[in-house]
Amino acid sequence: KKIMICIFLLLVLFGMLAGVYKGLELKSYLVAFAAAAVVTVGYLLLARKAEKRAFAIEHMGAVKTGAWLTAICLAVNFAWVLLVRVEPTVDYATFWITAKQLGSSQPLSLAEYIAMFPHILGYSTFLGLFVRLFGASSMLAPALNVVLTTASGLIIYSLCLDRGDLRKAAFAYLLWILCPSVTLYNTMVLSEPTYTCLILCFMLIVSRLERRIESGDFRWPGGCFAAALAGLVLSAVNVSRPIAAVLIIAFFIWLFLLRGEALRDGAQWRRWAAVAACLLAVYVASGKCWDAYAERVLGEKPAGIPGYSIYVGFDTDSWGSYSPADMDALVSYRYGPGGSAEYAQKQMLDDAKEHIASGEINIPKLFAIKLQTFLGNDEGGAYYSTASLTPAEYSLCALASNVFYYALVLLAALGTAREWKRGGRSSLLLTPLYVIGLTLAQMLVEVSGRYHYSIIPMLVIAAALSCRGAAAHTERGNNNAA
Repeated sequence: KKIMICIFLLLVLFGMLAGVYKGLELKSYLVAFAAAAVVTVGYLLLARKAEKRAFAIEHMGAVKTGAWLTAICLAVNFAWVLLVRVEPTVDYATFWITAKQLGSSQPLSLAEYIAMFPHILGYSTFLGLFVRLFGASSMLAPALNVVLTTASGLIIYSLCLDRGDLRKAAFAYLLWILCPSVTLYNTMVLSEPTYTCLILCFMLIVSRLERRIESGDFRWPGGCFAAALAGLVLSAVNVSRPIAAVLIIAFFIWLFLLRGEALRDGAQWRRWAAVAACLLAVYVASGKCWDAYAERVLGEKPAGIPGYSIYVGFDTDSWGSYSPADMDALVSYRYGPGGSAEYAQKQMLDDAKEHIASGEINIPKLFAIKLQTFLGNDEGGAYYSTASLTPAEYSLCALASNVFYYALVLLAALGTAREWKRGGRSSLLLTPLYVIGLTLAQMLVEVSGRYHYSIIPMLVIAAALSCRGAAAHTERGNNNAA
C-alpha cells in the first residue's frame, strides 16, 4: 500500500510541478500555483478551527445534505450551459454528426473514419439514443452532460460516505461542484462525462460488494447480479474510451495485494472469486456483442489495434501530442492499396515499433514532457471554449481552472499522505490505482490534457481525506440511506 501511495504521489506531484515549471516562460502558471498554495493553506487553517464545531450538515443528515448538494450541482451546471454555447468542431462535430445519423437511422457519412477509431461509435450510439427520444437539439448533449456530472457527484458522495463521515462526503461533493473545468466541459459534445460516470459506477458497485462480503451479508444471486452489472459497466466504459483494462488491472491489484487481513479469509476469497469470474465473463461476452454490432453498423471490421495512438505517443516532433503529419500517414494507409481500418492501424503500429527500436527517442525526456501535458494544468475546458469566450473571459476561466486544479492536487497529496498512516484497505484504494494506471498508459499513447478528466474525481476523493472528521458523526442508518 505504501509503495502504491508513493507512486501515486510521485506521478501527480511531478506532473503538477512540471506544469508549473512552464511558468518560467508563461507566468500565469506560477501565479496560479501561488494562488493555489494560499488557498490550500487558508483552507487548512480554517479546517483546523472548524474541526470541533458542528455544522448544519450534521443536523440534516446524509440524505438531506445529499439532496441539497445535488440541487446545487444541477443549478450551477445548468446555468452555465444555458449561458455559454459551444459549437461542436473537429472531434466534437464527429460525435454530434454520428449521433444524429444514428438517432434518425441514417447511413453513417463518416463510417470509414470511425472504423479506425471505434470508440467514437460508442459515445455516439449512447448520444444517438437520446437524439431518437428528444430530437437533435443543440442543448441535448450539454443537458445530458449536466445530468451525468450530477450523477458522478452523487456517486463520489456515496463512495466517501461508505468509508468516511458525512463531512468528508459533503466536502468531496462540494469540490466536484466547484471544479471549473468540469463545468466548462459540460457545454461540449464529448464522451468524458459519460465514461467518467461509468467508471465511478463501477467503483461504487465494488464498494457495495465489498461491504456485503466483509459483513457476511453476501447473497449469491444478488452478488452475481451486481458482478454482472459491473462487467456491463466496464464494457460500456471500453466502448466509449478503451481504458477498461486500467480498471480491471487496478481491481485485481487491490484484490490480490491490498486487502490486508482479509487476504487470509477463505470465505471472502470464494465470494470474490465468483464475483471476479462473473464480472470478466460478462465483460468479455458483452464486448463481443458490441464488436458484432459495430461491424454491422460500420460495414467493415473496426480496428482493434490503437497503432496510430501508439505512434503519436512516441513521436518526438509533437512530443506525444496530436500531429497532423501523423494523421496524414494514417489516412494514406487507410486509402492506399489494400487499405482498411484494421490495415491502417496495423501499419501505424509497425511504424511505431520501428521508430521505438531505432534508439533515437529520448524516452525520459519524452515521458517527462508527456506527463507535463497530461497532468500539468487543467485549462483544457477553457481552451476548447475559446470561440465562445472573450479574451478576458478565457484568461479568467483558464486561471480559475488552474488555481482550483493545483489546490486540488495539493489537498489530494495531503489526504493520501494521511491515508498512509491509516490502516484502511478498502476498495477506495482503487482511486489512486486508477490514477497510476491511466497515467502510465498515457505515456504509451497520444496524450492530451483533456484525457485526465476522469482523474479529477479520484483527486476529489483523495482530497476529501484531508478533511478532518466531524465532531458528531452521522448515524450509520443515514449513511446507508444515502
